[in-house]
Amino acid sequence: MERIFGTVLAVLFIGFVAWGYQAIQPPASKICGSPNGSTITAPRIKLRDGRNLAYKEHGVPKDVAKHKIIFVHGFDACRHDAYVSKTLSPDVAEKLGVYIVSFDRPGYGESDPDPIQTLKSLALDIEELADKLGLGPNSTLASAVLIAPVLNYWWAGLPANLTTEVFYQQKLQDQWTVCVAHYIPWLTYCWNTQRWFPASSLIADSIDLLSLQDKELLPKRSDRKNHVVCSVHIWQGDEDLIVPAKVQRYIAQKLPWIQYHELQGADHLFPHVDGMSDTIIMSLLSGN
Repeated sequence: MERIFGTVLAVLFIGFVAWGYQAIQPPASKICGSPNGSTITAPRIKLRDGRNLAYKEHGVPKDVAKHKIIFVHGFDACRHDAYVSKTLSPDVAEKLGVYIVSFDRPGYGESDPDPIQTLKSLALDIEELADKLGLGPNSTLASAVLIAPVLNYWWAGLPANLTTEVFYQQKLQDQWTVCVAHYIPWLTYCWNTQRWFPASSLIADSIDLLSLQDKELLPKRSDRKNHVVCSVHIWQGDEDLIVPAKVQRYIAQKLPWIQYHELQGADHLFPHVDGMSDTIIMSLLSGN
């Protein structure tokens, strides 16, 4: 009897482990253009490893453009969400000769996923996109703009007291989510899809993350050779409830080559304010 009971327990344990393993595995990717995937509607380039990268062009034709910009979308977005191009006035685009290309990051939209993606591999994807579209000799980076860039609470270059302070300014469910992603990344998919505990409020599109100004701007998102000196800009709203301005100030103080623009009274969705894209692009291209 004891042997039978032990066998039953062993079978149940193995079954539970097998079920748990299946539960934490994300479903297979549905590649665009494959039998189970979506229809391909965007122009795409084939990358060095055979993956496809979808893109969308904006502004003046690149053959006559004086300035060529690659827009990298953020979380929960795609190539269609290049708000800088959508809200940039035609007059500014024509006057400055601005061409903008946005693309679906790997695994987003109509771009194939990259199962071994790193920051370096994404940078190489962008470089290859620029080369294949003929955006310039060697596609040299001249300038960059970061708009409310997300931060890593475990960056070694940031003081612990600062990261601890802003970490606990998050909602409790978001503290849990980033801890899962940092300490047990293999459990991230399971955590973000389980229903027992509240997961990421950003993934859930919770409007509680947004300030009053952000909520007012929500409707604008409904349409969803020689040494080169590179200028880098960071734009940040001082009332941003998603990305704390305090950390951006610290980074700007430590990296004097960054041109930091903090907007008083602005929140996370300030790029959607009328005329804001004109200001960002004109500042980028004028070097101010």
